[in-house]
Amino acid sequence: MELSLDHICEGGIYDHLGGGFARYSVDERWLVPHFEKMLYDNAQLLELLATAYAATGKSLYRERAAETVGWLQREMTTREGAFCASLDADSDEDRRNREDRHHEQRDAGAQRNIAALDADSEGEEGKFYVWSAAEIKQVLGPDDAAFFAARYDVSSGGNFEGHNILNRLKDLPRSIESEAAAQAERGRLAILRSKLLTAREKRIRPGLDDKVLADWNGLMIAALANAGALMGEPGWIAMAARAFGFIASTMARGDRLGHSWREGRLQLPGLASDFAAMTRAALTLYEATGERSHLDQAVSWQRAFDRHYADPETGGYFLTADDAEGLVVRPGATTDDATPNPNGIAAQNLVRLAVLAGNDGFRAQADRLFDGVLSAAADNLIAHASLLNALDLRLRAAEIVVTGSGARADTLLAAALKIPFLDRIMLRAPSADALPASHPARDKITAASDGAAFVCVGERCSLPVTEPEGLAAALDAMR
Repeated sequence: MELSLDHICEGGIYDHLGGGFARYSVDERWLVPHFEKMLYDNAQLLELLATAYAATGKSLYRERAAETVGWLQREMTTREGAFCASLDADSDEDRRNREDRHHEQRDAGAQRNIAALDADSEGEEGKFYVWSAAEIKQVLGPDDAAFFAARYDVSSGGNFEGHNILNRLKDLPRSIESEAAAQAERGRLAILRSKLLTAREKRIRPGLDDKVLADWNGLMIAALANAGALMGEPGWIAMAARAFGFIASTMARGDRLGHSWREGRLQLPGLASDFAAMTRAALTLYEATGERSHLDQAVSWQRAFDRHYADPETGGYFLTADDAEGLVVRPGATTDDATPNPNGIAAQNLVRLAVLAGNDGFRAQADRLFDGVLSAAADNLIAHASLLNALDLRLRAAEIVVTGSGARADTLLAAALKIPFLDRIMLRAPSADALPASHPARDKITAASDGAAFVCVGERCSLPVTEPEGLAAALDAMR
């Protein structure tokens, strides 16, 4: 995993000046991207970077996560705090000029030339992001330009159709003689990148698709909350909460979610992907903050999801609501696409809801979904990764129960949130009464006189953990 992720982080698919990842690479080296940036790609990569950083401690992953959040905040956040859908590959002017040329061709009756015009315009795709060596020299001056060029693969001939896509692939794996030298180089390069970013901002910007999509926002809200908890970045959690508040208040009617919003217009009803992703976002925020309103909202949306989207044959979910516009065939695919399938996300949500809401009925729902859908997954496991991840959570989840109040409990909570979220569920229980009567930690909490944490797997719980460094050991011992 590290090898691929290092190349993604250092390749041209990453925007080394402004942050954020392009939609995909068109070569095997991750050098040449399709320059469009999608919200859902960056949400999933942000979570990947956070978990990779937790596993390896590699500073590269933390830097890319922080830079991507910076791009999100600077370029992709609406006035209301929600997140825009995408940035186009070409500039607004490119698109306007192309449309004008198409209209001219139509007026002249030359329809056959339209495809050729599109093909010609593709040579300009990404021109906002690429550089010539002369442009970099003009901005940075000769000495700094030479220093920068050596580290970002810049040459007079270019590395892509006569232009330069900034990247740091050449020197992977990278080694520097000393940490002091590495720190000095990072500081100098940060200043130079900032100068180039300022210069780039004077160019005609790529077109922005500023629709707010509930499902894609749900993915990013969960990513921000998870990454913020793992990396100790409360500001990221606050960004997530603000976006969540907008969708819950503006893109919902009662307990029904809409799909898209722009300039006050809401498209209703939403899709299964909207309910699954936003319920996950609510649960992630609840684990990160302990705010009960997020859990209540998750339960409300799950109930509405069950009423209007459930497939009684499989225990899974249709894509469209039962009161949506009628289709010849009601879609209900189970395979992942560019985003996780709603059934896979829903299964994970149900497993977490069973623990967080103290309701075994949600666990029974999850098991029925697994029974009904996994048979379809057997023929194509790779396309059902989100469902398999949910099954892994169902079988291996560790519940970390933190009890008490005060400084010790707060320290334990912070340490618990730094344990990767993939197979852990966070439970705040100031007292035993906060847990269901059947929870295996209930009696142990009663006996704990001060702040403590318990790691529970299945029906077994660890001894009380009172120091944050003991959590990882307790987790290993319980598995």
